[in-house]
Amino acid sequence: MHTLAGEAISGLAAAARSTKGANGAAFVLQEPSANFAPHLKLGEQLADFSAVANPEDWFRWGEQLGLAEMRRLLGQLPEQCSGGELQRLALVAALAQNPRLLVADEPTAALDAASRDAWCRLVRQQCAQGLAVLLVSHDETVLERVAHRRVAVRAASEPTPTRDPTSGRTPAPPVALPTALPLKIPVAPAMPPDRLDPSAGNPTRAATNPPTLLRVAVAPELAPASTSAGSWPSTRAPGPIQLSAGSCTALVGPSGSGKTSLLNAVLGLPTPLDARVEWRGMPLLPWPDASRSRTVGAMAAVLQEARQTLNPYRPVFDGVAAAFRRRGEDKDASRRHAERELHAAGVAEELWNRRPGSLSVGQAQRVALAQALAVRPALLVCDEPTSAQDARHKQYVVASLRRAQLENGTAVLLATHDFALVEALGATVVTVDARCEPRAGLPAGQGRVGDAVIICG
Repeated sequence: MHTLAGEAISGLAAAARSTKGANGAAFVLQEPSANFAPHLKLGEQLADFSAVANPEDWFRWGEQLGLAEMRRLLGQLPEQCSGGELQRLALVAALAQNPRLLVADEPTAALDAASRDAWCRLVRQQCAQGLAVLLVSHDETVLERVAHRRVAVRAASEPTPTRDPTSGRTPAPPVALPTALPLKIPVAPAMPPDRLDPSAGNPTRAATNPPTLLRVAVAPELAPASTSAGSWPSTRAPGPIQLSAGSCTALVGPSGSGKTSLLNAVLGLPTPLDARVEWRGMPLLPWPDASRSRTVGAMAAVLQEARQTLNPYRPVFDGVAAAFRRRGEDKDASRRHAERELHAAGVAEELWNRRPGSLSVGQAQRVALAQALAVRPALLVCDEPTSAQDARHKQYVVASLRRAQLENGTAVLLATHDFALVEALGATVVTVDARCEPRAGLPAGQGRVGDAVIICG
């Protein structure tokens, strides 16, 4: 039997439905867009379920979370916001319900360090005023700053961890990775250009000046692009981005600065950027332009919400095997290679017959990575590929990406807040900044010096 504020409930969902105001529960879901209806403006949704008499509280909380343009955001649809903006707005929406209990599932996964710290400060303030918080997180910093008590959740097959008598904490149980994937992934330099021959798809010393695979240039002064859903904010950015076979470029910067918009431009998806994209020296226009047919099978993506790249009706294993069959492999070969790719991505065999809707966000990320790498793409675009991974499974993601670079000559373009991932992949760094001033590189002590700067303002 569960109770909330003295009232018997059958579960947390029932608590949210059956209680109002200070007696209820509010939720922040793991996938940022899942917190909002896609067809309504954010301000309308916030007003619809708000129990707070003074709407200025919304703006006060937004300011504390670093949402400087809160009023503009409330006039937009969810698809016009970044994952980090939606994640912070989800907390504002939850607090607006004046709940007794806040249930938050990986609520900082899409946030940069500064936004994460602001999130922790606001939640601590709310706890001091009587809010109870049930938090699910892999982020040790968030747990240190917010949690008063920890409960370790593990699979039934895992051994019971031993409590550390000095710290009083329960460490994660040691789990051996497959022998093909070392437990510790060394920091690796980028593949030297003269080691890669894109025509062969494998590392070699034959090519001394490999051609540019992808080039992206963003116009410096632009009017906002228009979509049927409304207007995007204007954006400006100097300097092209270029990738050759086997290279890696990482887009880093604050939440909401335009990293996903740049990736969408490469993929031909709707974006506020007026980006000029060239593929093997030829211009690419957004879908459904015929020029995009040249990238079918050559580009693959792991989106920020990874389930968007998975067939919801097809079991995990069948989806990955189908990607190999599209490359011309027979049924037996495609099944063997699907097994290898899923194991390499750290997807447990008991998940293979599940459909994507029954996976956790972290599991879906790894399945999407396995499916993307199955087509042996020339370019892999990844948006926050480790945001939902714990430390153990993050190593699978890093190892899979490095293997694709070194064995297949796959170029990787990624957006991330994970500076350890940037270092492990030996990435060229491009800093995307929402402020109208360039940043010399990454924050002090975090990763490499930036090689280029994009300013979005």
